[in-house]
Amino acid sequence: MKSVARVALGFGVLFLFVLAAPVLAGTVYKWTDAQGRTYYSDTPIPGTRAERVELPEGPCKEDIDAAQRRSAAEKALEEQRRKELAASRSDVTPPTLALPPLPQNDRSEYLTTVGTGILFDPTSARALAQFSLSLRPAASVPDGAYIEARFENPGDARTPLRASKTVERNPEGGRDALILSPSFAGLRCGTFLATVDLYEDASKKRLLGTHQQAIQSRVDLGHVTSVEQFWEEIRRFGKCCP
Repeated sequence: MKSVARVALGFGVLFLFVLAAPVLAGTVYKWTDAQGRTYYSDTPIPGTRAERVELPEGPCKEDIDAAQRRSAAEKALEEQRRKELAASRSDVTPPTLALPPLPQNDRSEYLTTVGTGILFDPTSARALAQFSLSLRPAASVPDGAYIEARFENPGDARTPLRASKTVERNPEGGRDALILSPSFAGLRCGTFLATVDLYEDASKKRLLGTHQQAIQSRVDLGHVTSVEQFWEEIRRFGKCCP
């Protein structure tokens, strides 16, 4: 029995009848009829000018076995990489340092804390940080009053970090004062005290009052080894502490 495959191109439609299995490798014959349609068969058809076409040999059993081994090896390698990634994440050691709840914003006669924070860059090789303290003066505090803040220094308890600010109205009409400490090294996990003296003016002749605010750090920059480790510990534990 002849096995015939016909490819007819007309009106944009392709018809293909697949060759029988015995001719998938070896020799087939190709010819074209008067209408320009092309045919293939495993034996030459009498009365046609058939062209002999050599088909490539199909893969042998050894080639198939080798391909299957390569596929299995690639899957095993991918699984090993997945396990290593999961292990690297699980290797993050939970911190042993217990921190108290975040401090509440304090209020004194003349000042109210509206926000605290710590600024740092975990990618920086210098590993410097700054405390931030946002204060809202009471209505009785005059414009031009002088704020002088002393932040406890995590890197050197004997040398407080000093910063100052003058009470003045911003373009929106508010008077909140944002105070940033000088940059410092040695940020560690713990709670640090900021003490604020409020003077009537920059001459500092008349002290109106003193305000204190605790600021908590949940990051030890000496413990940070990579940005990935930093964010993984923050995500899992809410802090990056030893």
